[in-house]
Amino acid sequence: MGYQPYKIQKLAHQAFLIDGKKRGVLYWSRRTGKTLWSIQQLMWSCMLHQGPHHIVFKEYQQAETVSWNQYLHLIPKEIIKDTNKSTLTVTFHHFTGKVKFPWGEVEFQPKLDEPPASIRLLGSDKADSHRGGESYGMIFDEYQDQDRYGWDFVYQPMLLTTDGWACFMGTAKDKDSWNEMLDRAQNNDSWYFSKATWRDNPEIKPETIAQLRKEAEEDQTLGAFLQEHELIPFSQQGAVYPMFSRKHRDEGGHLVKPDEIPKEGTDYVFGDFGFGEGHPLAFCFVRIDRDDVWWQYDEIHGTGIQIDDALNEMRYKLGDVKLTGMIVDSARPDLIDYIASKGYPVIPAPKKQNSVLSGIDLLRKRIKPKIQLMGPPRPNYFVSTNCKKTIYDWTHYRYKEIKEDRPPSELPEKRFDDSLDALRYGELFFKFGHPKSEKLPENSIVKEFNNYGML
Repeated sequence: MGYQPYKIQKLAHQAFLIDGKKRGVLYWSRRTGKTLWSIQQLMWSCMLHQGPHHIVFKEYQQAETVSWNQYLHLIPKEIIKDTNKSTLTVTFHHFTGKVKFPWGEVEFQPKLDEPPASIRLLGSDKADSHRGGESYGMIFDEYQDQDRYGWDFVYQPMLLTTDGWACFMGTAKDKDSWNEMLDRAQNNDSWYFSKATWRDNPEIKPETIAQLRKEAEEDQTLGAFLQEHELIPFSQQGAVYPMFSRKHRDEGGHLVKPDEIPKEGTDYVFGDFGFGEGHPLAFCFVRIDRDDVWWQYDEIHGTGIQIDDALNEMRYKLGDVKLTGMIVDSARPDLIDYIASKGYPVIPAPKKQNSVLSGIDLLRKRIKPKIQLMGPPRPNYFVSTNCKKTIYDWTHYRYKEIKEDRPPSELPEKRFDDSLDALRYGELFFKFGHPKSEKLPENSIVKEFNNYGML
């Protein structure tokens, strides 16, 4: 059919059609040949597995108005028996005789008494109307923009009776469900994972991409260019903590499973009270081991949480754990007094000049991998995978995009910073100690601290 797959395309075909992978992710940027790979993959699978196949888009409108014509013209007319635009279905003739594939020749003996193979285009926004069908192979196009409901409740069951395969195709986007799928594909041997940019397509000239980048810089859309062509999500562009990694600590990242938190250590709660709409209360539960490694094992994070409710939830989460200290934002002496009156070892965090920048610098040093006597470099901070809000803040806290009419700012945007502010208060306290008592309100019940910062 004139299709000559290049390396990454060939490996992906092989994974599903020869090696028998049933699940996989193609994390490919623009101009890597996703469309051509998709239709060829489905056609070949139709030849090998007589029955229905599907490609799922975000919306039915996209499948109907754009993708139908885009995909249809790539299929040789000689093998098409019928097309139905009302159902967006292409039905093939029964495949018979010998077909030469890139991996060898295959002779087909079709089941003439059964329906031939077909490809149908679907929109995941109409997922509920697709219940009850079956499929031998499915491709999810631009899955980073799709709701996972469709896969979990509708499309996955369609593959059970056929033992069919599913391929999720997508580009860079910092979305929790997409990141979870990327992590699963990379860390599960039963899945296939492929990552590629325009560099993996031998037909793309570097000069072409260089010109696109130049135009993006002139149009002040460099962020979109990097996301679509270089697989660098917006959240990593101008990130305050670019070193933070969602990978597991065994792979050089900062994430650990809940059961990997050490049992021994000194327990603290670092807290930011929030100050209005869009700025939630955030409590981070941290266990510090003898090597000064912080292990965050839990969190409280939400908008409009009353302090009594937060304290009750904190007491429940701590259980039998002995709390050494609760280091919080010193800007709310009223709440500090109230928490102290309840018997908690509350400590207001020191706030000096440039305390935000100082705290950011301290956190950067903590998450930076450090050379170990044995083993690979390791950071001094790990966070449990159940602390989803904290992980989200780590990856979304960033500086404003630099524009010609706006000078760069040393301070990040005041968004997605609540958990990180709480952790920053802990760093400031351990670096600079507790604030002097004379700076507290005269009527405060917090009067004296010992050398450890305790009341």
